[in-house]
Amino acid sequence: MGTRAAFEVVLDGSPLEVRYAPIARGAWTAFAPDAPDSLPVWRVAMDPGATRDLKMRYPVTWTRGSDGDESGAVIRYRARAAALWADRVLSASIRFELDPLAARVLQCAPPSGSCFQLSLGPPGYRWKHGAVEWEFTNWEPDTDFSFGYHTSVDTR
Repeated sequence: MGTRAAFEVVLDGSPLEVRYAPIARGAWTAFAPDAPDSLPVWRVAMDPGATRDLKMRYPVTWTRGSDGDESGAVIRYRARAAALWADRVLSASIRFELDPLAARVLQCAPPSGSCFQLSLGPPGYRWKHGAVEWEFTNWEPDTDFSFGYHTSVDTR
């Protein structure tokens, strides 16, 4: 199943229709310089001062790189685009859900171990039920989120 088919948006407990629309690449350069040709879109009506519960869920794959001496992988969520909304976000939770065993190993690993170096950003995350999570109130999205690791290849 591809990412497109697995992209889900739920509003107040009910699924929304998601479609893909072409983007104006120049408008997204500051947020995602490597943006694809299209992005998922959906409609949400909100009255002034209203509160809605919006959840997005979709699978992601690691971006990988290796030059023979070093390798790593990273997952990014580009949240800065949410700053284009009309107002601050009352509350938000950003979660990277992982395989339970992988989550436990990464949670217990030292930040800069001998096998790999874990990187999480921005600061203020916590581990919760097999996921890395950030929570915000009165949030102005001004940063993106990343979760990754970096390792040096032992060439001995």
